[in-house]
Amino acid sequence: MGTSVNHEGCCIDRLSGLPDSVLSHILSFLPTRQVVRTSVLSTRWKYLYASVTTLDFADGVYESSSGFMDFVDRVLFSHDTTCIKRFHLHLRCVAENKDDSARRICGWVSFALKRCVQELHLECYNLGAHSGILPATLFTSEKLVKLVLNDNSDFVMTIPAKVCFPSLKTLHLINVDYIDDDSFQRLLSGCLVLEELSISAMWQNVIEITISIPSLKTLTIAASFCDYGTHHVYLDFVIDAASIVDIKLVDFVAESCSLLNLQSLVNAHLKNIFCGCGGNDMEAAASNILKGINNVRSLYVTPDVLEYFSLCNKSEPLPVFRNLVLLEIGESTNCWAEIYLAEFLTSSPNLETLIFDTSFVELEGDEDETMPYSVLSDQLKVIEMNSFSADETNLLLVEYFLKNASGLEKLKIQMYSYLPEKEQLEIAKKVLMFPRVSKVCQVEMVCR
Repeated sequence: MGTSVNHEGCCIDRLSGLPDSVLSHILSFLPTRQVVRTSVLSTRWKYLYASVTTLDFADGVYESSSGFMDFVDRVLFSHDTTCIKRFHLHLRCVAENKDDSARRICGWVSFALKRCVQELHLECYNLGAHSGILPATLFTSEKLVKLVLNDNSDFVMTIPAKVCFPSLKTLHLINVDYIDDDSFQRLLSGCLVLEELSISAMWQNVIEITISIPSLKTLTIAASFCDYGTHHVYLDFVIDAASIVDIKLVDFVAESCSLLNLQSLVNAHLKNIFCGCGGNDMEAAASNILKGINNVRSLYVTPDVLEYFSLCNKSEPLPVFRNLVLLEIGESTNCWAEIYLAEFLTSSPNLETLIFDTSFVELEGDEDETMPYSVLSDQLKVIEMNSFSADETNLLLVEYFLKNASGLEKLKIQMYSYLPEKEQLEIAKKVLMFPRVSKVCQVEMVCR
């Protein structure tokens, strides 16, 4: 407790002397189980927990699900505020009677909605395909600003005919499925001012998805294919949102993907994406994605994505990325060759920073084909190689950059720490001896 000792040697409880509003705010940063424990400290603290506007329930410390559920019931029964800022329920184990568990969860959510909850975060596991945990009133909440639903048990969300979220700005849907295409579209259409959308699912019932929300600024999509047990059905995506600033596609596998009107796009993060896999023209699919993101200033791609993008270069040149100033090549477990990078660098005339989180391997065949004979941007100032493997291929690449990047100011190389110190010194000497076209370039070599 916040105590001090006065000149007479007596302890003064300064914390308990704070106003109720201040104490409630302090308690709002703690899990509800710990908040309730403060009621035994003194008479002053006995009922403070009932006025905390943030409720955070997690069942990890309880011996049984029924004991946890009884605890939640007791806390909510004694809660006396008219407004809840945040309600977080983390439930991993449910009682054998899943209907009863769903009914109680639905009651808790209704309780929070009646008190104008602003942030609702539900993580409910092992409920099976039970859809009764969400009351219909959730979908017309006027005060809800953030909604996070996370489930790992084939949860199918039932979307009512009327959906209207006039205040909802953040929506995260993780491992949640829907009855059909129209159901999911009805949910999105009701998000009138949504700014952040994150969806991740092994879709069971949805085939076509259109994301067209004028206010949307941040979009994340992961695991985007339908799993029908014995086979996969790949989705058709249309993303049409003129206000999107950040887009992230991870493990994104689809039949087709159209990216339209992304003129506000600044950052793109693409990891393990592949479109056209259901029989459509893969070259056209790759080209559609590239054209959709070519306004970005910052781009993160994994090597397999670069290889995938190289498909479109067979029929037409890559689009020019005139705004791109930062390109980061992410880590990958797959071997790849820098020839795919060469095509991209040639199409990035204003690139300033190039970051590698992966190493390179040589293509089989003509050695000349492995070197990135590309036109390097005169604006390229910084190159970072964070997983440097000191083989011939990577040393040749470093030599190439130093010889051809006329505006380069800094080259940072992180070597693996498992290399013997003697070998590290030999590599450093070799790199530092490479000629540099830039007179101001500084080479920094460190161990990771």
